[in-house]
Amino acid sequence: MTPTTQDTQDWIEAYKELCLIIKQQHPNIQHIDLYHDQLQFEGQDDPLPERRVFFDFNAPQIDSIGIRAQDMNMLIGVVYAFDTLSDTFEGSDNQAVALEFGSDIRKLHAILQAKSGKNFSALNRVAMTREPAADGIIAYRQTYTCIIRDYSPVEKTETIDLETQNVGVEIQNQTTPAETPMNLYTLPNM
Repeated sequence: MTPTTQDTQDWIEAYKELCLIIKQQHPNIQHIDLYHDQLQFEGQDDPLPERRVFFDFNAPQIDSIGIRAQDMNMLIGVVYAFDTLSDTFEGSDNQAVALEFGSDIRKLHAILQAKSGKNFSALNRVAMTREPAADGIIAYRQTYTCIIRDYSPVEKTETIDLETQNVGVEIQNQTTPAETPMNLYTLPNM
């Protein structure tokens, strides 16, 4: 569904909306952030919580819908990362713990699929891939499409009250025009 309002949508506001949705509906997620390759450098800075989600926003196609309005066809990456020292191999003593990430990913998808907000149209998952990460981290990316309608170049107008503000326009009282006849055309009888 494409947005129909002329209020501009914004990908940063979409990010904030998505953070709130996940925070309210998926209490296992302990950290949400924009993604800038944090998983490649885990352990070098402050440690992050065990279960976390990162978003990245890309617009590989932008369609003009007028001179100053565009539909940004977004690809939103939702990267789920799970710290575990447990092994996932069959027969591992802690396999069940290591595979908990699967239920978290399914729950994220259940929350996000077809979800729309003030700043984005309905999300649709189009891919799921493993994400490279440091040792001890299981990470998967789910990619969703949506449209973000951008009216930001449109000039904003301001409404003013001409009776209370002096803007150089003179208001004159007018009488209503004389009543116009109801018959505008006379047709001969046939």
